[in-house]
Parts: sequence; C-alpha cells; structure tokens
Amino acid sequence: MNVKYSFIRCAIAATGVCAALLLGTACTDDFGYHNQEGKPVAFNITAPDTWHDGMGINENEQTTRCLSVEELEGDGDTKLYLHTIVADNPVEETAGATRGTPITDLTAFKDKYKSFSLSGICYTGAYPDDESQNEWTAEYAYDLPYSTASGTPAEGGQPLFWPSNGNVRFFAFAPTIRDFETLNTGGSMTLSEATAFGSPKLTYTVPADVTKQIDLMTAQTNVSAATTPQVELKFGHALTAVRIECGNDMLAGKITKVEISGIFGSGTQV
Repeated sequence: MNVKYSFIRCAIAATGVCAALLLGTACTDDFGYHNQEGKPVAFNITAPDTWHDGMGINENEQTTRCLSVEELEGDGDTKLYLHTIVADNPVEETAGATRGTPITDLTAFKDKYKSFSLSGICYTGAYPDDESQNEWTAEYAYDLPYSTASGTPAEGGQPLFWPSNGNVRFFAFAPTIRDFETLNTGGSMTLSEATAFGSPKLTYTVPADVTKQIDLMTAQTNVSAATTPQVELKFGHALTAVRIECGNDMLAGKITKVEISGIFGSGTQV
C-alpha cells in the first residue's frame, strides 16, 4: 500500500442491595462528570510536520527493524549488501498524483479533516494492560465530533466536563466515520460499540485504489482529572507509507519489477 496507510447511582436506604452493586461496578456520581459545575475539558490539537516527526531512521532504534541482509554480486573484492529496513516513522514523504495525499503538518491536517471523533473512558487506579480484562466502557464520551480547528464540539458533538476525581483515557481519530463515508473512498472503517468493554477499537480496511487511500490520523492519551488544565491530543499517522526510490548514486542497472508482499490490507487499533 502507498500511504498504508452503569454505573448505577445507589441510595443508602437499601444498604444490602447497594453493597452488592458496588462489588462489580462504580457509581456514576463517584466520578462526578454529570455535574455541570465541573470545569469544561479543553483540548489542544497537534500533528506531526513530517512523516517521521523529527526522527531519522536509525537501525539501532526500537522503532526501526532490519528485516534482512542479502549479499549481492559485485566487481572485485568489495562485497555489496542489500539492507531491507522497516521504520515505524518513515522518512519524509512527497505527495504524488497517483496516491492518497498524506498529512504533512498541522495546517494540512485541519484543512483535510474539519473534525475528528472523540471518545473517553473514566477510570480509577491503573488502566488495564490486558484488554481482555478491561471492564471499563466509553460511557464518559463516545464518538463525539470535535473541531480540528478549535478543539471544541462540532455539529452533533457536546462539551465535556471534568470528573471530580479519577483519570480519563481519551481516544481520537480523523476522519470521522461520517466524513469517511462522505468521502466515498472505498474500503471500510468501523468503531466498536459504546457499550463494548475495553478501549474503543477502530477497524480500517484499505481500498485497493491507491488514489482513494486516506491518511488515517489517531491520538490517545491518559490524563488526571485533578491536575490536567488542558488535554493535548497529539495526532499521528496510523498507517505506514511505502515509497520506492532510485537515484544517481545507485548501482547501474535496470529495475524491471518491484513486488511487495506480506502487507496487511486491514487492521484494528486499540
């Protein structure tokens, strides 16, 4: 691919019943986010200004993997090697007319996507590392459209207010499901249900038509309700850009075929 890119409010009167309920869940009012006296949540939107976000390819970095080293035939005693390198943050990408247009900076992000989808989970203690054991749900916020320009609710969205305690895990992605369907790019994009246990799960299938592939942007962060004045949503590229290059400094010869295999056409981000 090119640019592959409920809690139930309890009454003290029924002590036995309330105690039983509290064994399996927490009360909504324990978080306090339905209390409109809480301060509104403010968002600051950022996006990388290059594909690699300031990071060069370094084979020793954890984000870069050397998949293979193949010995090539060369003249004389000098051995030549072909290194196959995969980097999670590829080098600077140049847009082309035969491919989906990548997001290269914050301005391009806001111009391309006018809104993003925002979900949030209120939780106490440590957030579960094992999603199969995660019993929290996105009751706090689910698939709300927010403006990329202002970080405030877009049409169909609603303001959020800080809970009185605990933590919030925010999930965001662009384009929204509605905008994706409007773009009619082919492929598919779905979000898990609001009542599903665990982190929201975004599933995307890349269309076969390269010109219709989107630059899917996502952000995720954990914040404390008591100490966070503003939530920074740092959007990044969820997909991998693949670029084939040749240059004057390469060995003389003619490239007759380039084939890439083992590429995933769909995936789910949690």
